[in-house]
This record gives sequence, structure tokens and C-alpha cells, in this order.
Amino acid sequence: MSAIRLLVLGAVRQHGRAHGYQVRNDLEYWGAHEWSNAKPGSIYHALKQMAKQGLLHAHEIAPSTAGGPPRTEYELTDKGTEEYFALLRDALVTYDQRGDVKTAAIGFMVDLPRAEAVALLKERTRRIEAWRSSVTEHYVP
Repeated sequence: MSAIRLLVLGAVRQHGRAHGYQVRNDLEYWGAHEWSNAKPGSIYHALKQMAKQGLLHAHEIAPSTAGGPPRTEYELTDKGTEEYFALLRDALVTYDQRGDVKTAAIGFMVDLPRAEAVALLKERTRRIEAWRSSVTEHYVP
């Protein structure tokens, strides 16, 4: 799983409707450019790709005040909301993913009911313990 996908969907979800610059600012404010692959080019690319995949709805609004092309605002579709929560839940129970995915998931776990977040983290712990048992049974000191 890519952290950028979870981060972008989560940022758009928090705004309800956001343009690329808002998403980029959020990710930079969160420091995601330091602990993930969330660079400006990858953020804009992810927004466009997820709009093509039907996860985001792109709304073209008034032209940029700086004279550029019309600004596009993105909004989660129902499919995008489902994808966001599926990625979030998977990232919380999967113990062997990259650190950036885990960090993004921990940041967004507030979007889940508390009982569900706790249950997912307990499942993560159970999986880690099962993996540890499978490894240590073959270990001879």
C-alpha cells in the first residue's frame, strides 16, 4: 500500500472538498514530506489518478487569481470513502508495512469509532505475536 493514497484521501476527507494546494499544505503541515514519499508532484498525480479511478470527484472552479488554469477541487465519492476506510483498517492491522503507512494510519485512526480502532490495534498485536511465535520456534540460541 502507498502512504500517499491514504494521506491524500484522508486530507480531502477532512476538508470535505479541497484543491491540490490545500492537500499539499496539510501534508506539509503534518510533516509528511519528511517521513513519507509525499512530494508535491506525487500529491497532484495521486489526486488526478484517484479522480480517474472514481475515488474523487473533480470540480473545476474559477480560474486561478494568479492567471493559471482553473483550480480543481476534489471531493470523496462513496467509492473513495470506502477505499479510505479499507486502507485505514488494513494499515492498522498489518504489522509489516513501511513506517510511513503505519504513521499515516495512526494519524487517521481518529476517524474510526474508538472501539473499532482498539480492536484493530489488538488484531495487529495478535498478528505480531503470531509472527514472533512462528519465527522463534525455529530459533536455537
